[in-house]
Amino acid sequence: MTNFYRNFLKLCSMLVLQNVVTLSVNLADNIMLGAFSETALSGVTTVNQVQFVFQQLLMALGDGLVIFGSQYWGKKETEPVRKISAWAMRTGFFIALVLFIRISVLSVYQLSPKTREMANTFLIILSVVMVGMSYQMPTNGGIIRGSGSIAYSMKVDLISTWGIVIPLSMFMAFVVKASPAVVVCCLNADQIFKCVPAFLKCNYGHWIKNMTN
Repeated sequence: MTNFYRNFLKLCSMLVLQNVVTLSVNLADNIMLGAFSETALSGVTTVNQVQFVFQQLLMALGDGLVIFGSQYWGKKETEPVRKISAWAMRTGFFIALVLFIRISVLSVYQLSPKTREMANTFLIILSVVMVGMSYQMPTNGGIIRGSGSIAYSMKVDLISTWGIVIPLSMFMAFVVKASPAVVVCCLNADQIFKCVPAFLKCNYGHWIKNMTN
């Protein structure tokens, strides 16, 4: 097997593992929140639909950064790409503001008063989460991963998900018996603290890797 195919399979395996890790959070989300009341489950299901729309926008932004950044990565120029990452962060504040106006978002759903109240609480949490998500998703999934530092991005997701988020969420849900709002905070906490390694790698780390050896 040539070096080309070995490198190709190595990169593909890391991408597959990273996507599996991401999907495992959704599975854990359903398992833990399924233990709560029907009202909490209905509320988080409604909010997850809203979150899915914005996640797709951020994933598209990350894919766009891969295409945009390719013209600079070959020349070892990083500043234009970092500026786009900062712009993504500012976009996140706008998205968070939209989500914070919860009445407008939930007006399209037919919800019971208790479910609407629960969904309002979850949307407040999501409005904070989206600020971090709008920075770390394009940065980790677009700039860092697209420039060849796939292993770094995969390790960040693996450690944050299975090392922190899922154990902490399960502890709060099944041992402490915390409220659904607290569990949702734990399940989405990685979107905030993953901003730290994303910022450090993007601004101070050598994140452009040669994948053609």
